[in-house]
Amino acid sequence: MSDIVRQTITKKDAEKYLKKNVKNRKLSRNVYDNYTAAMNRGEWKLSPHPICFDVKGNLIDGQHRLTALIKSKMESLDFYVALNQEEDVFMILDTGKKRVASDVLGIEGFKSTVLLAAALKYLHLYDQGIEDERINATRYISTQQVLETVKNNPNIIESLNFIAALSVRKNSAIKIPEPSFLVFLHHIYKGVDAAKADSFMMKLSDGLGLNANDPVYLLRNIIIKDSGATFQMRSVEKRALIIKALNLYMKDKKISNLKWQQGRGGPRSDNSGNEVRKDPFPTVLSFPKD
Repeated sequence: MSDIVRQTITKKDAEKYLKKNVKNRKLSRNVYDNYTAAMNRGEWKLSPHPICFDVKGNLIDGQHRLTALIKSKMESLDFYVALNQEEDVFMILDTGKKRVASDVLGIEGFKSTVLLAAALKYLHLYDQGIEDERINATRYISTQQVLETVKNNPNIIESLNFIAALSVRKNSAIKIPEPSFLVFLHHIYKGVDAAKADSFMMKLSDGLGLNANDPVYLLRNIIIKDSGATFQMRSVEKRALIIKALNLYMKDKKISNLKWQQGRGGPRSDNSGNEVRKDPFPTVLSFPKD
């Protein structure tokens, strides 16, 4: 049963509690420095949001406040303390520093959590049938949804490690574009042809074994040119071009030009009256016909 009590916590109490901080996100210095300053100015108030401990006595929320108390000039402060909380309650806790998906993934023991969290958002949206411009890693999904997605797709960790390794290769001639999106795509496409999914990503990284009509070659040239441009492509444009090139590559198609005009399809006219065709967003695993 959960118990909430009001308690005067001293610096020694805070040190003792922090030793029980065995399953939590990393400390943010900016957060506890701000708390410490507020305490030193006398602005700190008793908050209805408690310091939380789980049923095993582990600290699961409050590490920034306790750290701030230790570093402040205050000898003690009053806090509400919640005891005997369920062990997984940390996933829905929200303190002064918002607990984001990468925090929760780190607590669960995953590595490269920022990259993984973004890739899982793409995968979750894809699983929900969102395959157009709305497949965007900035869209909000809950931490519970992120954890459920990685639970249902454990092999995405292989793709995460593969792309992460490519991004630090010494012979990589370009900076890997949209790495979290590439993790998502590699995970999806390796289910169709793992060897080709691997080789596409490797060639995109190092440029080896390409010819002028290879979609990977054309994509690399676009990325290289864009990296030095004053006005660079938006993320949605890069994602569209990556999907187009990957679909073509998977079917061994050779092309002379790779482009994408954002829009819903159908002809349009520019200011000079010339027809401009705007393309729909490419569909994942939508291969060109033989």
